[in-house]
Formats: sequence, C-alpha cells, structure tokens
Amino acid sequence: MSRIGKKIIEVPTTVKVNVASTTVSVEGPKGKLSSEISPLIELIQDGQKIECKFTGKDDQKAIHGITRTLITNMIQGCQEGFKKVLEVNGVGYRAAVSGQILDLSLGYSHGIKYAIPAGITISVEKQTVITIAGANKQLVGQVAAEIRDLRKPEPYKGKGVKYQDEVIKRKAGKSAAALWQSRRPARVKVEGNNMANTKTESMQIRKKRIRRSLKVSSDRPRLTVFRSNKHIYAQIIDDINQKTLASASTVSKELKDKVKKTSDLTAAQEVGKLIGKLAKEAKIEQVAFDRGSYLYHGKIKALADAAREAGLKF
Repeated sequence: MSRIGKKIIEVPTTVKVNVASTTVSVEGPKGKLSSEISPLIELIQDGQKIECKFTGKDDQKAIHGITRTLITNMIQGCQEGFKKVLEVNGVGYRAAVSGQILDLSLGYSHGIKYAIPAGITISVEKQTVITIAGANKQLVGQVAAEIRDLRKPEPYKGKGVKYQDEVIKRKAGKSAAALWQSRRPARVKVEGNNMANTKTESMQIRKKRIRRSLKVSSDRPRLTVFRSNKHIYAQIIDDINQKTLASASTVSKELKDKVKKTSDLTAAQEVGKLIGKLAKEAKIEQVAFDRGSYLYHGKIKALADAAREAGLKF
C-alpha cells in the first residue's frame, strides 16, 4: 500500500468535489476540472475528506499514490492555481500578449505566434518576463516547456527562454579559450611519441610507425589505401621493382554501376572486392597491408575485410 495513497485528502470549503464511479470533478474559484481514475481505486468521500482505497493486486499498487496526487493537484489548482515563470534573455528578444496569441521575437528572421490553449492565462511584464497560470498543473507545465523549446538558452551568453529558477551552465567563449591556450607552455615534440601536438603530427607518426613494421618482398607486395572526402583508392605496389601491380578505386569503370555513393562503407567494400579480384588475376596471394595514417576501423576495415574475403591473405 502506498504511504502517499493512504493519506486523507482535505478538501477546502471553497472547493466542491464530485465523485461519480471512475470520474472525479472538482470546481473552485480558479476553475473546473474533471478526470478519469483507475477502476482499481475506490474513492470514499466523507464531508470535506476523501480517502483513496486501493482494491487491486500488489503488482498494481503503483497507481495508488499517483491517483491520490492527481486528485490533490486538481483541488489545489481549482483553489489556488499553478503558475510557471519564464525569462527571455537576449538583445532584441521580447514577448507580448495579444488576445489569445503570445507574440515572441527570439532572434529569428520571423516572429513567432504561440496560440494560448484554453484554461491557460499568460501575462508579460517588461517584455521579458512571461507568467503562465492555470488550474491544470500538467497543462501549465506543458505550455511552459513548449515556449521554452522555441529558443532554448545557449551556454555562452545565456540567450533564449529559460525558467526563472533555472541555472544555465556557462561555457567559456572562443576568445577566452584562445587566451587560455596562449598561456599554456608549449609541449616538446618527440618522434614516436603518441602525444603529438596536433592531429596532423599524430597521423604522420602513425604512418611512419606502420610503414616501419611492414615486411614486404617481391612475393609479398604492399597493399596501400587512401581515402578522400569523395573517393576511396587501393593499390598493390611492388616496392622492390617499383611497380604498381594492381589498382582499384571508386572511379574505376567496374564500379560505376555498382556504387551509388563513392565515400561510404558499401563503396569501400566494393573496392576491397575489386582489388582482391585483380590480385587473384595477377596471381598475388599475400600482401602487406599498409593503412597509412588511418585508424583500422570504418571504411579502412571494410575494405580490408572485403579484400580478405576475395582471397587476399594479410
């Protein structure tokens, strides 16, 4: 049994509650609300007191506490009402109410007109403070969330629409970050060290390390790969005799009809299959795989796996 659900609901004298089967109706100074409740809950009304009695099984008792809370919220909403306060921050950002329309200027090239739903009243103070009030707690919260979503506050200057008590976690701007970077001591560049100063240096170090580890010969040529933003290339090179034995890419004639996008995983697999087929025709069985400065994943891995499936060993 829920501890919240067991609590007796005290009904104020200014509020009228009517219980009819599974329907609860509440009427008060701030409005009138009605809601359907679960048939597992029996409401016992005794004057200005209401008891929620649970009649279901143990695995269904979660409905007990929430039902009692919903009824309490209806009573509180009809007596006092609920409200949410939003703040509009930003140069030129402002709000105004015109009838049942909330006009918002939030930095876009166009104004925003938000239709105020029935049962909700919205007032604006100083063009930047929006107060949303109503008897339905869920509807008040929903309307506040929808207005906030029109321009969520950004973390640099805090521009946008936020709740009055919301704290925006700020980030340092680009100028501050550049100043902090300039005051850092320069790191010493060490050949072979994984902690390079830039991404380019890290890629060059990786490329040299992989090239040193390759064991190539006339019987075991090098399979090298290269990818650009648009295409993927693969070559089998005999470094001893300085010859290109086979080559395949997404610009090859054999792949023009097979490949729709020339820079995705499918294209990489097709290039791998083609280079494996050409290697087989050239009677090449083993190669040393040179992935250059690329990490072994994504398109590079897809190409390598397809080449292995085509018969190449590495």
